[in-house]
This record gives sequence, structure tokens and C-alpha cells, in this order.
Amino acid sequence: MGNIKSKAESITKSDSKNKDNPATRYNEDFRQRAVNLYNEQLKSSTNQHGLRARIARELGIADPTLRDWILKADARDATINSLNETEAAERIKKLEKENADLRRDFEIVKAASTFFARELDPRT
Repeated sequence: MGNIKSKAESITKSDSKNKDNPATRYNEDFRQRAVNLYNEQLKSSTNQHGLRARIARELGIADPTLRDWILKADARDATINSLNETEAAERIKKLEKENADLRRDFEIVKAASTFFARELDPRT
């Protein structure tokens, strides 16, 4: 827990206030850093029971608040991954078509070179 406390202290409350929108209590940077701290601790912690609640307590925020931030970040990451997969699939499809076109062009050039080689061959 000491590790969580020292990392939580680096995420200062003074930096957490959203100056642009007072209706939103915490700014995006604070939220992201809190989620990153949770994910970091989740990977390295052997005792994950109550981890989110401990981190929330150390940050001075409510557990459900941190849970919501984590869920939103996970949903955002899933959307980004889905878009990346869609873009990759489209790119692969485009490259496969380009590859097929190049193979066809190569066969045409190969046939033409064979044809002209026979035409220019003095033995025939």
C-alpha cells in the first residue's frame, strides 16, 4: 500500500481541479493519471482485492468515481482498438488488390517481352 500512497501523492489534488469547467470536479489529466495508476497497480499487485477502493481513498476520491473513469477509459480504448482493426483490415484489402494488379501487370510485361524476343530473334 505504501507504493500506492507514494504514487498517489504524485497525482496532486491541486492539479486535479478543472479550471475550464467548474461543473466537472476533476480535470482530464487527473482522471487519466488516476486510471493509469490503477492499471499499473493492477498489473503488478498480488493482492487485487480492494485495490480500486484503496487507490480511490489515497487519491481522495470516491470508489465509484474511479470505477466510472476506469470503465470510460476501457470503453474508449476498445473503440480505438476497434477503429485500428477496421483501418488495418481496409489497408490489407487495398494492398491485396494492389498486389493482384501488380502480378497481372507483371504477367502482361512478361508475355510481351517473350513475344518481342521471338519477333527480334534472327533464327526464326
